[in-house]
This record gives sequence, C-alpha cells and structure tokens, in this order.
Amino acid sequence: MEEFCVYKKELSNRAGEDSYITSNNLLIAVTGGIGSGKSTLSTLFERAGALVLSADELARKVVSAGAPALVELTQKVGSHILDENGELNRKALADAIFSSPATRLMVEQIIHPQVGIEARAGFGTAEPGQICVYDIPLINTSAQAGEFDAVIVVEASEATKLDRLEKRGVPRKEAQRRISAQVDDIERRNWANVIVKNEGTKEDLQKLFAAQVWPLALSWKSQVERRLRGSGNVEA
Repeated sequence: MEEFCVYKKELSNRAGEDSYITSNNLLIAVTGGIGSGKSTLSTLFERAGALVLSADELARKVVSAGAPALVELTQKVGSHILDENGELNRKALADAIFSSPATRLMVEQIIHPQVGIEARAGFGTAEPGQICVYDIPLINTSAQAGEFDAVIVVEASEATKLDRLEKRGVPRKEAQRRISAQVDDIERRNWANVIVKNEGTKEDLQKLFAAQVWPLALSWKSQVERRLRGSGNVEA
C-alpha cells in the first residue's frame, strides 16, 4: 500500500539568528511546486490554530503600487509589467519570469529580501507555543532549509498538477511551461523532513492532515519544547 505521508528525517537544529523567527515557537516550512496543494495544506494548518504566512502573499505586498521593490522591477524588467493604474500586472511579470531564467533570478533578488523582512515581522506576532508555518514556493539550499525546524514537501504528479491548473483557468500549454520552469520534486526532497503525497481531493488531504500531519506537528512542537528546556532557554 502506498504511503501518503512519508517521514524522512528528524527535526533540524534551526539556525537562530538566520531564521525567520527568533522565538521558541516551532517553525515549519510548507513547500511544493505549482499545483501541488501546498497552500491548501497551509490553510489546514491555519484552521488548526497555527500562525501561517504565505511568501506569495508577502511578495504581492512588497510590490504594491509605489513600493520601492516595484519601482526597481519596473526599471530593470520594463514598464510593460505595470497596468494603466501603475500597479503590477502580475501576468506580464509571470510571463517574463517563466520565459527567462535570468529575469527570474533578478526578480527574486529584488523581491526576496523584502519578503524576508515582512516574514520576520509577521512571525514576531506569534503567541507563546503557537506553531508557525511558512508557505514558501521553493527551498533550494541547506542554509535556507536550516532556517526552519522542519520542512514539509507537498508533491503531486505532473498529470495531477496540470489538471488542477486547468481547473484554475490556466491553459494546458501554459501550465506545462510553468511546471517545467520550476525545480522538480526530486530536488525538493533533499530538504524534506516529511513528504506529503497529494494526489486526491481536498477532502482526502483534510483526512490525511487530521490523521497524520497535524499530530506529527504537535509531536515536533513537544520535541522543540523539550530541547529548549534541556538547554535552559525556556522555563519548565
């Protein structure tokens, strides 16, 4: 019988000052390719009481009209990424990103530092003991993975992702192009503590979350608290 929640390795020792959070809260990264269902999983964490931030939503915030990041993007990518109101035309930027690896890298270098600032501010509002989750499209280095206590990689087959994107109104050819432009799941697995295989419906994922993912997150939370008590960083 195929496993749908695959445990790979123990918790990481989060790199304190380099992390998105400096408190003692458990910090989980949820990552996966477009159409994998990572944001659906993050929503389930939020409903369960976790503080969830989305890197995509923060990225939209830092490129709002008049923001320094948007001004720089316009200068380097071109004014065609703006609409008639001076706001970001997301489709135009997406087309530029997915058609040119160099443009993609440049955009990431402009946006990611600002997103990191926003994420640190957001996680700074966490309640004591609250599980924190960062919905993030990509983790591609050990240093980046080390900013989290645990990394959950959400996977789906290419056929499943294509079907989901088509249901969102993305033409199949464009969906294929976007999937091909991203790193594959084999690379993502390098940083995973757990792999969630999400081939079914949202209801299937809800059942998997309740049965396996959330209980695992609670066990991680307990591990972090025990580790911190052992180091004297929190009160028993």
